[in-house]
Amino acid sequence: DPASPATLATGGVKITSTGTLNSTFTMQMAAAPTGNLCADLVLAVVDASSVTDYAATALTTQMGSISIKDSAGVSSWPGTSPGPAGSDTYTFTVTKGANFNTDASDAGQNCGFTILFTQVAA
Repeated sequence: DPASPATLATGGVKITSTGTLNSTFTMQMAAAPTGNLCADLVLAVVDASSVTDYAATALTTQMGSISIKDSAGVSSWPGTSPGPAGSDTYTFTVTKGANFNTDASDAGQNCGFTILFTQVAA
């Protein structure tokens, strides 16, 4: 709906390290999003410290593996601000793309995608 707000959806993912494994945490989209509506939607990911982990990108693009948390050789993740040491919250935001309000073919369509989070021992 062209009258809908610019931000269509937001959601958060909180990652917390409760152990002592020296590791790196990544996120990725294993496949490009599906659905006709995807070309007119934009995804961005920002962490609790307002660091942009994934810049606003059309949802027709597959997200490669992005390192979002790294222990940098120590046994626990560094603290974040705001938030306790060893955790961080990532906010996923879907907004309207440039053609959202004018692309009549979007009516009744959908867009689906999956984000995979992986922890790898360093």
